[in-house]
Amino acid sequence: MSQEISQINVNGVEIPIVFEKDASLPLASVQLVVKNAGSMEDGTNEGIAKFLAGMLGEGTKEMGATAFAEELEFRAISLDAHAGVETMVFEASALKEQFPYALEMMKKLLKSPNFSKESFDKIKLLTLGMLSNKESDFDYIANLNLQKLIFENTPFRSCVQR
Repeated sequence: MSQEISQINVNGVEIPIVFEKDASLPLASVQLVVKNAGSMEDGTNEGIAKFLAGMLGEGTKEMGATAFAEELEFRAISLDAHAGVETMVFEASALKEQFPYALEMMKKLLKSPNFSKESFDKIKLLTLGMLSNKESDFDYIANLNLQKLIFENTPFRSCVQR
């Protein structure tokens, strides 16, 4: 496996590029990582990055969630968005011959996400249900309290959910 790190300049912003190559499998993937997003940067809008990631799972405005997902599944393409502590990550992976199509679908998703009222209500309900379940998840509560102790008096304290 070979690795290369470089940077490109886009409108005065230096963007790091990490290129890794492993020819053992006929797969290709890309990750777009947005720094200063996620739990730590949500501030007074906690959970907004995770909510956005959920909304991006609803496909495009034109295709909707089901048709978009079927189109990806038919070609064994994986598109994903998720929020971390300090980042928002968009990922695409596919067999090499399907990779150009995967990038085109990622572009469509980012340019025209399905931010319909129905999708918003669905993700809101799922998020509220997940949060409600965590109130009685003893492993989650124990881990949360441990993180509060570990990260007390550090910048990471603000990203520990309350």
